[in-house]
Amino acid sequence: MEAQRQPLVGDVPAWFAARPDADRPVLGLGELDKSWAQIEAATDGLAAGLAELGLEPGDRVATLLPNCAEYVEIMYGVARAGCVIVPLNTRSSGPELRRALAFSGALALISHARFGDKLDPVLEGGATIAAERRIVIGEAGEWVDYAELIGRGGAAPARRPSEDDLYWMPFTSGTTGMPKAAMVSHRRLIDQWRVVEHEFELRRGERMLVPGPFYHSLGFLFGLSALFAEGELIVHPEFDPAAVVEAIGAHRIAVLPAVPTMYTLLLEELAGREAELGSMRAVISAGSPLHTATKRGLVERFAPAGLFEFYGSTEVGITTVLRPADQLRKERSVGLPVRGAAIRLVDEHGAEVPPGTPGEVLKRGQLLGPAYFRNEEATAAIERDGWIATGDIGVLDEEGYLAIVDRRKDMIVSGGANVFPAEIEAVILTDPAVLEAAVIGTPDPVWGEAVTAVVVLRQGHSLDVEALVARCGAELAGYKKPRRVEIVDELPKTGSGKVMKPVLRERFWEQEGLRVS
Repeated sequence: MEAQRQPLVGDVPAWFAARPDADRPVLGLGELDKSWAQIEAATDGLAAGLAELGLEPGDRVATLLPNCAEYVEIMYGVARAGCVIVPLNTRSSGPELRRALAFSGALALISHARFGDKLDPVLEGGATIAAERRIVIGEAGEWVDYAELIGRGGAAPARRPSEDDLYWMPFTSGTTGMPKAAMVSHRRLIDQWRVVEHEFELRRGERMLVPGPFYHSLGFLFGLSALFAEGELIVHPEFDPAAVVEAIGAHRIAVLPAVPTMYTLLLEELAGREAELGSMRAVISAGSPLHTATKRGLVERFAPAGLFEFYGSTEVGITTVLRPADQLRKERSVGLPVRGAAIRLVDEHGAEVPPGTPGEVLKRGQLLGPAYFRNEEATAAIERDGWIATGDIGVLDEEGYLAIVDRRKDMIVSGGANVFPAEIEAVILTDPAVLEAAVIGTPDPVWGEAVTAVVVLRQGHSLDVEALVARCGAELAGYKKPRRVEIVDELPKTGSGKVMKPVLRERFWEQEGLRVS
Protein backbone atom coordinates (compact mmCIF):
# COMPACT_ATOMS: atom_id res chain seq x y z
CA MET A 1 0.00 0.00 0.00
CA GLU A 2 1.32 3.43 -0.93
CA ALA A 3 2.30 5.51 2.10
CA GLN A 4 0.10 8.53 2.69
CA ARG A 5 1.68 11.61 1.17
CA GLN A 6 2.42 14.60 3.34
CA PRO A 7 0.49 17.70 2.27
CA LEU A 8 2.30 20.41 0.33
CA VAL A 9 1.40 24.07 -0.07
CA GLY A 10 0.36 23.61 -3.68
CA ASP A 11 -2.09 20.81 -2.78
CA VAL A 12 -4.52 23.06 -0.94
CA PRO A 13 -6.53 24.48 -3.88
CA ALA A 14 -7.02 21.01 -5.37
CA TRP A 15 -8.43 19.71 -2.08
CA PHE A 16 -11.12 22.34 -1.85
CA ALA A 17 -11.81 22.50 -5.58
CA ALA A 18 -12.84 18.83 -5.41
CA ARG A 19 -15.65 19.59 -2.96
CA PRO A 20 -19.31 20.17 -3.86
CA ASP A 21 -19.11 23.84 -2.84
CA ALA A 22 -16.05 24.58 -4.97
CA ASP A 23 -17.81 27.52 -6.66
CA ARG A 24 -18.48 29.33 -3.36
CA PRO A 25 -16.45 32.60 -3.19
CA VAL A 26 -13.81 32.42 -0.44
CA LEU A 27 -11.27 35.09 -1.41
CA GLY A 28 -11.36 38.67 -2.56
CA LEU A 29 -9.96 42.17 -2.56
CA GLY A 30 -12.54 44.05 -0.51
CA GLU A 31 -15.29 41.64 -1.66
CA LEU A 32 -15.38 37.85 -1.89
CA ASP A 33 -15.25 37.06 -5.59
CA LYS A 34 -12.81 34.15 -6.07
CA SER A 35 -13.89 30.54 -5.55
CA TRP A 36 -11.72 27.51 -4.91
CA ALA A 37 -12.48 26.34 -8.44
CA GLN A 38 -11.06 29.58 -9.81
CA ILE A 39 -8.06 29.51 -7.48
CA GLU A 40 -7.29 25.92 -8.52
CA ALA A 41 -7.47 26.81 -12.22
CA ALA A 42 -5.08 29.75 -11.70
CA THR A 43 -2.75 27.61 -9.55
CA ASP A 44 -2.45 24.96 -12.22
CA GLY A 45 -2.19 27.56 -14.96
CA LEU A 46 0.67 29.40 -13.27
CA ALA A 47 2.56 26.19 -12.48
CA ALA A 48 2.30 25.18 -16.14
CA GLY A 49 3.23 28.69 -17.27
CA LEU A 50 6.35 28.82 -15.13
CA ALA A 51 7.46 25.46 -16.54
CA GLU A 52 6.80 26.76 -20.06
CA LEU A 53 9.06 29.74 -19.32
CA GLY A 54 11.86 27.36 -18.38
CA LEU A 55 11.57 27.49 -14.57
CA GLU A 56 12.56 24.27 -12.81
CA PRO A 57 11.86 23.02 -9.29
CA GLY A 58 13.99 24.91 -6.80
CA ASP A 59 14.24 28.06 -8.91
CA ARG A 60 13.35 31.29 -7.13
CA VAL A 61 10.39 33.41 -8.23
CA ALA A 62 10.30 36.94 -6.84
CA THR A 63 7.06 38.89 -6.35
CA LEU A 64 6.54 42.64 -6.12
CA LEU A 65 2.82 43.02 -5.57
CA PRO A 66 0.27 44.86 -3.48
CA ASN A 67 -2.22 42.71 -1.61
CA CYS A 68 -4.57 41.24 -4.18
CA ALA A 69 -6.41 38.00 -4.86
CA GLU A 70 -3.85 37.13 -7.54
CA TYR A 71 -1.15 37.13 -4.88
CA VAL A 72 -2.81 34.14 -3.20
CA GLU A 73 -3.06 32.30 -6.53
CA ILE A 74 0.63 32.99 -7.06
CA MET A 75 1.55 31.61 -3.63
CA TYR A 76 -0.11 28.33 -4.53
CA GLY A 77 1.03 28.28 -8.17
CA VAL A 78 4.70 28.81 -7.34
CA ALA A 79 4.43 25.99 -4.78
CA ARG A 80 2.86 23.59 -7.25
CA ALA A 81 5.64 24.32 -9.74
CA GLY A 82 8.13 23.27 -7.06
CA CYS A 83 9.66 26.73 -7.12
CA VAL A 84 10.54 29.08 -4.25
CA ILE A 85 8.60 32.30 -3.67
CA VAL A 86 10.60 35.40 -2.71
CA PRO A 87 8.22 38.21 -1.66
CA LEU A 88 9.77 41.66 -2.11
CA ASN A 89 8.88 44.73 -0.06
CA THR A 90 6.86 47.13 -2.22
CA ARG A 91 8.29 50.07 -0.25
CA SER A 92 11.86 49.20 -1.16
CA SER A 93 13.91 51.64 -3.21
CA GLY A 94 15.29 50.74 -6.63
CA PRO A 95 18.77 49.94 -5.28
CA GLU A 96 17.27 47.81 -2.50
CA LEU A 97 15.23 45.83 -5.04
CA ARG A 98 18.27 45.34 -7.23
CA ARG A 99 20.26 43.96 -4.29
CA ALA A 100 17.39 41.67 -3.21
CA LEU A 101 16.94 40.25 -6.70
CA ALA A 102 20.65 39.67 -7.15
CA PHE A 103 21.04 38.12 -3.68
CA SER A 104 18.09 35.76 -4.08
CA GLY A 105 19.11 34.61 -7.54
CA ALA A 106 15.49 34.89 -8.69
CA LEU A 107 15.00 33.83 -12.30
CA ALA A 108 11.45 35.18 -12.67
CA LEU A 109 9.59 38.19 -11.32
CA ILE A 110 5.83 38.60 -10.96
CA SER A 111 4.90 42.24 -10.43
CA HIS A 112 2.01 44.66 -10.72
CA ALA A 113 1.94 47.22 -13.50
CA ARG A 114 1.85 50.05 -10.93
CA PHE A 115 5.47 49.29 -10.04
CA GLY A 116 6.73 49.58 -13.62
CA ASP A 117 8.38 52.97 -13.14
CA LYS A 118 10.32 51.64 -10.17
CA LEU A 119 11.23 48.30 -11.73
CA ASP A 120 12.26 49.34 -15.24
CA PRO A 121 15.56 50.96 -14.20
CA VAL A 122 16.22 48.11 -11.75
CA LEU A 123 15.93 45.44 -14.43
CA GLU A 124 17.78 47.51 -16.99
CA GLY A 125 20.56 48.02 -14.47
CA GLY A 126 21.77 44.44 -14.48
CA ALA A 127 19.18 42.40 -12.55
CA THR A 128 19.22 38.72 -13.46
CA ILE A 129 15.59 38.49 -14.59
CA ALA A 130 15.30 37.59 -18.27
CA ALA A 131 12.83 39.71 -20.22
CA GLU A 132 10.65 36.72 -21.05
CA ARG A 133 10.33 35.90 -17.33
CA ARG A 134 8.98 39.24 -16.21
CA ILE A 135 5.29 38.56 -15.57
CA VAL A 136 2.98 41.52 -15.02
CA ILE A 137 -0.52 41.86 -13.55
CA GLY A 138 -2.35 44.69 -15.30
CA GLU A 139 -1.06 46.49 -18.40
CA ALA A 140 1.80 44.18 -19.30
CA GLY A 141 3.04 45.98 -22.42
CA GLU A 142 6.04 44.09 -23.80
CA TRP A 143 6.22 41.76 -20.82
CA VAL A 144 4.37 38.50 -20.10
CA ASP A 145 0.71 39.10 -19.22
CA TYR A 146 -0.21 37.19 -16.04
CA ALA A 147 -3.84 36.57 -17.04
CA GLU A 148 -2.82 35.36 -20.48
CA LEU A 149 -0.11 33.10 -19.04
CA ILE A 150 -2.37 31.27 -16.58
CA GLY A 151 -5.05 30.89 -19.25
CA ARG A 152 -2.86 29.14 -21.82
CA GLY A 153 -3.51 25.66 -20.46
CA GLY A 154 -0.91 22.95 -20.44
CA ALA A 155 0.18 20.51 -17.81
CA ALA A 156 1.72 21.48 -14.53
CA PRO A 157 5.15 19.97 -13.79
CA ALA A 158 5.00 16.24 -13.12
CA ARG A 159 7.70 16.32 -10.42
CA ARG A 160 6.19 16.71 -6.99
CA PRO A 161 8.43 18.58 -4.53
CA SER A 162 9.37 17.06 -1.18
CA GLU A 163 7.82 18.32 2.05
CA ASP A 164 11.32 19.42 3.10
CA ASP A 165 12.02 21.33 -0.12
CA LEU A 166 12.43 25.07 0.24
CA TYR A 167 9.24 26.95 -0.61
CA TRP A 168 9.15 30.40 1.04
CA MET A 169 12.13 32.77 1.28
CA PRO A 170 10.97 35.90 3.11
CA PHE A 171 13.36 38.71 3.92
CA THR A 172 13.38 39.59 7.60
CA SER A 173 12.15 43.07 8.44
CA GLY A 174 15.60 44.51 8.93
CA THR A 175 14.89 46.50 12.12
CA THR A 176 18.27 45.42 13.51
CA GLY A 177 20.42 45.77 10.41
CA MET A 178 20.57 44.49 6.85
CA PRO A 179 17.68 42.13 6.03
CA LYS A 180 18.37 38.43 5.82
CA ALA A 181 16.42 35.84 3.83
CA ALA A 182 14.91 33.03 5.90
CA MET A 183 14.43 29.57 4.39
CA VAL A 184 11.06 27.89 5.03
CA SER A 185 10.08 24.50 3.65
CA HIS A 186 6.60 23.26 2.74
CA ARG A 187 6.45 21.21 5.93
CA ARG A 188 7.52 24.03 8.22
CA LEU A 189 4.96 26.42 6.75
CA ILE A 190 2.11 23.91 6.99
CA ASP A 191 3.13 23.13 10.58
CA GLN A 192 2.70 26.85 11.29
CA TRP A 193 -0.74 26.87 9.63
CA ARG A 194 -1.75 24.16 12.09
CA VAL A 195 -0.39 26.18 15.02
CA VAL A 196 -2.37 29.23 13.90
CA GLU A 197 -5.54 27.17 13.39
CA HIS A 198 -5.22 25.62 16.85
CA GLU A 199 -4.01 28.58 18.93
CA PHE A 200 -6.42 31.15 17.50
CA GLU A 201 -9.30 28.71 17.10
CA LEU A 202 -9.89 29.39 13.41
CA ARG A 203 -13.23 28.03 12.23
CA ARG A 204 -14.74 26.82 9.00
CA GLY A 205 -16.57 29.56 7.11
CA GLU A 206 -15.18 32.32 9.36
CA ARG A 207 -14.01 35.49 7.66
CA MET A 208 -10.58 36.96 8.21
CA LEU A 209 -9.46 40.41 7.07
CA VAL A 210 -5.76 40.83 6.30
CA PRO A 211 -4.92 44.55 6.17
CA GLY A 212 -1.14 44.08 6.32
CA PRO A 213 1.11 43.22 3.36
CA PHE A 214 1.55 39.69 2.10
CA TYR A 215 5.26 40.35 1.60
CA HIS A 216 5.50 40.43 5.40
CA SER A 217 5.31 37.16 7.31
CA LEU A 218 2.19 38.14 9.30
CA GLY A 219 0.05 38.63 6.20
CA PHE A 220 1.58 35.68 4.34
CA LEU A 221 1.16 33.26 7.26
CA PHE A 222 -2.31 34.30 8.43
CA GLY A 223 -3.84 34.67 4.98
CA LEU A 224 -2.90 31.14 3.97
CA SER A 225 -3.77 29.79 7.43
CA ALA A 226 -7.33 31.15 7.16
CA LEU A 227 -7.87 29.36 3.85
CA PHE A 228 -6.23 26.16 5.13
CA ALA A 229 -8.72 26.22 8.05
CA GLU A 230 -11.59 26.36 5.50
CA GLY A 231 -12.26 30.01 6.22
CA GLU A 232 -12.83 32.98 3.95
CA LEU A 233 -10.26 35.70 3.30
CA ILE A 234 -10.69 39.37 2.46
CA VAL A 235 -7.56 41.39 1.80
CA HIS A 236 -6.95 45.12 1.59
CA PRO A 237 -4.35 46.55 -0.81
CA GLU A 238 -2.86 48.61 2.03
CA PHE A 239 -3.70 49.45 5.63
CA ASP A 240 -6.39 52.12 5.95
CA PRO A 241 -7.99 52.38 9.43
CA ALA A 242 -11.29 53.77 8.10
CA ALA A 243 -11.52 51.01 5.49
CA VAL A 244 -10.86 48.35 8.14
CA VAL A 245 -13.65 49.68 10.37
CA GLU A 246 -16.06 49.77 7.44
CA ALA A 247 -15.11 46.26 6.28
CA ILE A 248 -15.62 44.71 9.72
CA GLY A 249 -19.25 45.79 9.72
CA ALA A 250 -19.99 45.33 6.02
CA HIS A 251 -18.46 41.84 5.71
CA ARG A 252 -18.98 40.46 9.22
CA ILE A 253 -15.25 40.02 9.79
CA ALA A 254 -14.47 37.63 12.66
CA VAL A 255 -10.65 37.57 12.77
CA LEU A 256 -8.22 40.46 12.37
CA PRO A 257 -4.42 39.95 12.52
CA ALA A 258 -2.37 43.16 12.67
CA VAL A 259 0.67 44.78 14.28
CA PRO A 260 0.54 47.17 17.26
CA THR A 261 1.06 50.28 15.12
CA MET A 262 -2.02 49.38 13.09
CA TYR A 263 -4.06 48.89 16.24
CA THR A 264 -2.96 52.27 17.60
CA LEU A 265 -4.22 53.94 14.42
CA LEU A 266 -7.37 51.80 14.41
CA LEU A 267 -8.26 52.90 17.95
CA GLU A 268 -7.65 56.50 16.90
CA GLU A 269 -10.10 56.00 14.03
CA LEU A 270 -12.69 54.47 16.38
CA ALA A 271 -12.41 57.23 19.00
CA GLY A 272 -15.72 59.02 19.49
CA ARG A 273 -17.62 57.18 16.75
CA GLU A 274 -20.09 54.35 16.46
CA ALA A 275 -18.97 51.23 14.60
CA GLU A 276 -20.42 47.79 13.99
CA LEU A 277 -17.84 45.46 15.56
CA GLY A 278 -20.14 42.73 16.87
CA SER A 279 -18.97 40.12 14.36
CA MET A 280 -15.43 40.16 15.72
CA ARG A 281 -14.28 37.04 17.57
CA ALA A 282 -10.47 37.34 17.58
CA VAL A 283 -8.22 40.39 17.57
CA ILE A 284 -4.65 39.13 17.00
CA SER A 285 -1.54 41.23 17.58
CA ALA A 286 2.07 40.43 16.73
CA GLY A 287 5.34 42.02 15.71
CA SER A 288 6.14 43.73 19.01
CA PRO A 289 4.53 43.76 22.47
CA LEU A 290 1.35 45.81 22.78
CA HIS A 291 1.70 48.86 24.96
CA THR A 292 -0.64 48.80 27.94
CA ALA A 293 -2.78 51.72 26.75
CA THR A 294 -3.34 50.06 23.35
CA LYS A 295 -4.09 46.70 24.95
CA ARG A 296 -6.70 48.17 27.26
CA GLY A 297 -8.24 50.10 24.39
CA LEU A 298 -8.59 46.96 22.27
CA VAL A 299 -10.09 44.93 25.14
CA GLU A 300 -12.64 47.66 25.77
CA ARG A 301 -13.50 48.66 22.19
CA PHE A 302 -13.69 45.16 20.72
CA ALA A 303 -15.49 43.44 23.60
CA PRO A 304 -16.66 40.70 23.66
CA ALA A 305 -14.10 39.62 21.03
CA GLY A 306 -10.98 37.99 22.46
CA LEU A 307 -7.59 39.67 22.23
CA PHE A 308 -4.70 37.35 21.42
CA GLU A 309 -1.07 38.42 21.44
CA PHE A 310 1.74 36.25 20.17
CA TYR A 311 5.51 36.29 20.10
CA GLY A 312 7.43 34.86 17.20
CA SER A 313 9.62 35.66 14.23
CA THR A 314 9.87 35.11 10.50
CA GLU A 315 12.67 32.62 11.06
CA VAL A 316 11.12 30.32 13.67
CA GLY A 317 7.40 31.05 13.61
CA ILE A 318 5.03 31.42 16.57
CA THR A 319 6.56 30.65 19.96
CA THR A 320 4.21 31.96 22.67
CA VAL A 321 0.59 33.11 22.82
CA LEU A 322 -1.19 35.24 25.42
CA ARG A 323 -4.84 34.28 25.36
CA PRO A 324 -7.86 36.53 26.05
CA ALA A 325 -8.41 35.40 29.65
CA ASP A 326 -4.89 36.52 30.60
CA GLN A 327 -4.75 39.89 28.83
CA LEU A 328 -5.43 42.15 31.82
CA ARG A 329 -4.04 39.70 34.38
CA LYS A 330 -0.69 39.58 32.54
CA GLU A 331 -0.63 42.96 30.80
CA ARG A 332 3.07 43.04 29.89
CA SER A 333 3.26 39.37 28.92
CA VAL A 334 3.31 37.64 25.55
CA GLY A 335 2.07 34.41 27.08
CA LEU A 336 3.04 30.77 27.34
CA PRO A 337 4.81 28.56 24.77
CA VAL A 338 2.59 27.04 22.10
CA ARG A 339 2.23 23.30 21.88
CA GLY A 340 5.59 21.73 20.97
CA ALA A 341 7.67 24.85 21.75
CA ALA A 342 9.94 25.68 24.70
CA ILE A 343 11.79 28.78 25.92
CA ARG A 344 14.59 29.53 28.35
CA LEU A 345 16.28 32.76 29.42
CA VAL A 346 20.05 33.05 29.79
CA ASP A 347 22.60 35.64 30.86
CA GLU A 348 25.58 36.83 28.80
CA HIS A 349 27.49 33.68 29.80
CA GLY A 350 24.73 31.30 28.73
CA ALA A 351 23.63 30.43 32.26
CA GLU A 352 19.89 30.17 32.86
CA VAL A 353 18.45 33.05 34.89
CA PRO A 354 15.77 32.68 37.58
CA PRO A 355 12.19 34.04 37.28
CA GLY A 356 12.03 37.82 37.50
CA THR A 357 15.55 38.31 36.08
CA PRO A 358 16.05 39.69 32.55
CA GLY A 359 17.84 37.38 30.13
CA GLU A 360 18.13 36.66 26.42
CA VAL A 361 15.27 34.55 25.09
CA LEU A 362 16.26 31.20 23.59
CA LYS A 363 13.61 29.02 22.00
CA ARG A 364 13.15 25.70 20.31
CA GLY A 365 10.35 23.46 19.09
CA GLN A 366 8.87 22.14 15.89
CA LEU A 367 10.69 24.75 13.82
CA LEU A 368 14.14 24.06 15.23
CA GLY A 369 16.87 24.49 12.65
CA PRO A 370 16.07 27.65 10.66
CA ALA A 371 18.70 28.84 8.22
CA TYR A 372 19.42 32.02 6.33
CA PHE A 373 19.92 31.84 2.58
CA ARG A 374 23.58 32.18 1.57
CA ASN A 375 24.52 33.43 5.04
CA GLU A 376 26.22 30.74 7.10
CA GLU A 377 27.57 33.32 9.55
CA ALA A 378 24.08 34.63 10.43
CA THR A 379 22.76 31.07 10.68
CA ALA A 380 25.55 30.06 13.05
CA ALA A 381 25.03 33.20 15.14
CA ILE A 382 21.50 32.20 16.18
CA GLU A 383 22.26 28.57 17.09
CA ARG A 384 23.07 27.87 20.76
CA ASP A 385 23.49 24.19 21.61
CA GLY A 386 20.19 23.15 20.07
CA TRP A 387 18.38 26.38 20.94
CA ILE A 388 17.70 29.43 18.77
CA ALA A 389 18.94 32.80 20.10
CA THR A 390 16.44 35.59 19.47
CA GLY A 391 18.35 38.71 20.50
CA ASP A 392 15.34 39.65 22.63
CA ILE A 393 15.57 40.38 26.36
CA GLY A 394 12.74 38.83 28.35
CA VAL A 395 11.58 38.02 31.86
CA LEU A 396 9.72 34.90 33.01
CA ASP A 397 7.32 35.18 35.93
CA GLU A 398 6.67 32.48 38.52
CA GLU A 399 3.91 30.95 36.37
CA GLY A 400 6.16 30.69 33.30
CA TYR A 401 4.63 33.60 31.36
CA LEU A 402 7.10 35.48 29.19
CA ALA A 403 7.38 39.28 29.00
CA ILE A 404 9.61 40.86 26.35
CA VAL A 405 11.59 43.68 27.88
CA ASP A 406 13.24 44.85 24.65
CA ARG A 407 15.59 44.01 21.84
CA ARG A 408 19.17 43.58 23.07
CA LYS A 409 20.32 45.98 20.35
CA ASP A 410 17.77 48.59 21.45
CA MET A 411 19.05 48.64 25.03
CA ILE A 412 20.45 52.00 26.16
CA VAL A 413 23.51 52.18 28.44
CA SER A 414 23.31 55.45 30.35
CA GLY A 415 25.78 56.16 33.14
CA GLY A 416 26.65 52.46 33.24
CA ALA A 417 23.01 51.41 33.80
CA ASN A 418 21.02 49.31 31.35
CA VAL A 419 17.82 51.03 30.22
CA PHE A 420 15.12 49.18 28.25
CA PRO A 421 13.15 51.58 26.00
CA ALA A 422 9.91 49.58 25.95
CA GLU A 423 9.03 50.31 29.59
CA ILE A 424 9.61 54.05 29.06
CA GLU A 425 7.52 54.03 25.89
CA ALA A 426 4.68 52.40 27.81
CA VAL A 427 4.59 55.33 30.24
CA ILE A 428 4.90 57.97 27.51
CA LEU A 429 1.96 56.47 25.63
CA THR A 430 -0.33 57.08 28.60
CA ASP A 431 -0.13 60.81 27.81
CA PRO A 432 -3.33 61.67 25.91
CA ALA A 433 -1.38 63.94 23.53
CA VAL A 434 0.96 61.16 22.33
CA LEU A 435 -0.01 58.93 19.41
CA GLU A 436 3.30 57.09 18.92
CA ALA A 437 6.62 57.01 20.75
CA ALA A 438 10.08 55.54 20.29
CA VAL A 439 12.82 55.78 22.91
CA ILE A 440 16.45 55.58 21.80
CA GLY A 441 19.90 56.41 23.15
CA THR A 442 21.60 59.54 21.81
CA PRO A 443 25.20 60.69 22.45
CA ASP A 444 25.86 62.42 25.76
CA PRO A 445 29.26 63.68 26.96
CA VAL A 446 28.53 62.77 30.60
CA TRP A 447 26.28 59.72 30.50
CA GLY A 448 27.53 58.11 27.30
CA GLU A 449 23.98 57.75 26.04
CA ALA A 450 21.03 59.94 26.96
CA VAL A 451 17.50 58.58 27.07
CA THR A 452 15.72 60.35 24.21
CA ALA A 453 11.99 60.14 23.48
CA VAL A 454 10.86 60.71 19.90
CA VAL A 455 7.09 61.24 19.79
CA VAL A 456 4.30 61.77 17.30
CA LEU A 457 1.36 63.80 18.62
CA ARG A 458 -2.31 63.24 18.06
CA GLN A 459 -3.87 65.68 15.63
CA GLY A 460 -4.82 68.93 17.35
CA HIS A 461 -2.88 68.19 20.55
CA SER A 462 0.13 69.87 22.10
CA LEU A 463 2.60 68.30 24.50
CA ASP A 464 3.58 69.49 27.96
CA VAL A 465 7.14 68.15 27.89
CA GLU A 466 7.90 68.93 31.53
CA ALA A 467 4.77 67.10 32.68
CA LEU A 468 5.65 64.11 30.50
CA VAL A 469 9.16 63.87 31.93
CA ALA A 470 7.78 64.26 35.46
CA ARG A 471 5.32 61.42 34.83
CA CYS A 472 8.16 59.16 33.71
CA GLY A 473 10.13 60.14 36.82
CA ALA A 474 7.18 59.30 39.05
CA GLU A 475 6.66 55.83 37.55
CA LEU A 476 10.25 54.83 36.71
CA ALA A 477 13.71 55.08 38.23
CA GLY A 478 15.24 58.52 37.81
CA TYR A 479 17.93 57.39 35.34
CA LYS A 480 15.18 56.18 32.99
CA LYS A 481 13.57 59.61 32.58
CA PRO A 482 13.95 61.09 29.08
CA ARG A 483 16.65 63.75 29.07
CA ARG A 484 15.52 64.85 25.64
CA VAL A 485 12.09 64.86 23.97
CA GLU A 486 11.81 65.36 20.21
CA ILE A 487 8.47 65.85 18.43
CA VAL A 488 8.32 64.58 14.83
CA ASP A 489 5.60 64.24 12.20
CA GLU A 490 6.15 60.50 11.78
CA LEU A 491 8.42 57.65 12.84
CA PRO A 492 10.35 55.65 10.25
CA LYS A 493 8.78 52.21 9.91
CA THR A 494 9.20 48.99 8.00
CA GLY A 495 6.44 47.94 5.64
CA SER A 496 4.99 45.79 8.42
CA GLY A 497 4.69 48.77 10.77
CA LYS A 498 7.68 48.22 13.06
CA VAL A 499 9.56 51.34 14.10
CA MET A 500 13.05 51.38 12.60
CA LYS A 501 15.08 52.44 15.62
CA PRO A 502 18.44 52.06 13.83
CA VAL A 503 17.27 54.76 11.40
CA LEU A 504 16.27 57.04 14.29
CA ARG A 505 19.55 56.47 16.11
CA GLU A 506 21.57 57.16 12.99
CA ARG A 507 19.67 60.40 12.44
CA PHE A 508 20.39 61.73 15.91
CA TRP A 509 23.98 60.51 16.11
CA GLU A 510 24.74 62.13 12.76
CA GLN A 511 23.44 65.43 14.16
CA GLU A 512 26.30 65.20 16.66
CA GLY A 513 28.81 64.38 13.94
CA LEU A 514 29.18 60.82 15.20
CA ARG A 515 28.61 57.37 13.75
CA VAL A 516 26.44 54.67 15.29
CA SER A 517 28.64 51.79 16.44
